[in-house]
Amino acid sequence: MLIILVFSRVSRQTTTRDLEKYFLERRTSLIESLHSVSSICLTSDIWSGNAKEDYLSVVCHFVSVDWELEKRVIGLRLIDCSHTGVNIAKRVEAIVHEFGLTDKIFAVTLDNASSNARAISRLIPKFVGYLGPDPVTLGNVDRDGDNALRGLLH
Repeated sequence: MLIILVFSRVSRQTTTRDLEKYFLERRTSLIESLHSVSSICLTSDIWSGNAKEDYLSVVCHFVSVDWELEKRVIGLRLIDCSHTGVNIAKRVEAIVHEFGLTDKIFAVTLDNASSNARAISRLIPKFVGYLGPDPVTLGNVDRDGDNALRGLLH
């Protein structure tokens, strides 16, 4: 038995429109599903693509309402500037804010690069919503946020 499939051609504009629609539907669905999650752990890393461009990825890890461990990529952004702690922190914070997760962050994991340590020290004061502000910790944050990490780890 011979089966012949015939496909209709579609323009790249149609393909782009359809993919954008699908992406936005899935993104909206993910944001809605994350409303029921009480705590989220993040992992993030920077990696280089084939075109010598660097990308920052942010993945959220959480336990679903069915007690299943889940993970979702919530951000994959071009990082076209220096990899300073400030630049990394700004991008991670923007992604977390975009998904409405600021007060649900339980833990953040980055590799041990010095710029990531500085990024963490800047992110800690922003993500205290999960545990509630600790007056001792917040009092230990200096202008650059350098002591925030030490305050949370004491």
